Amino acid sequence: MSENTIEPKEYAELKLDKERYTLTPSGKAVVKLLLNNHGPEDDVFKLSVQGVPPAWITVTETVISLAQGEEKEITFPRVPIPCQSLLN
Repeated sequence: MSENTIEPKEYAELKLDKERYTLTPSGKAVVKLLLNNHGPEDDVFKLSVQGVPPAWITVTETVISLAQGEEKEITFPRVPIPCQSLLN
């Protein structure tokens, strides 16, 4: 690596409390994650969920402000999945 190369730094860390979630019709689950700001200053993070139908998960807090070194647990409560939605 040359002297002028800047290595990328990890400023944020996002951890799920489980590696996998199993979603079942009419079941309930809460997805928990931990967001940590490792950056050199306060920062704002925008969260979104992709890859599941919007009706399956409720995102109540999409913009998170964290001070330098601060961490926060975020929960995404999931609403029950109607059996009919699995057939569509």
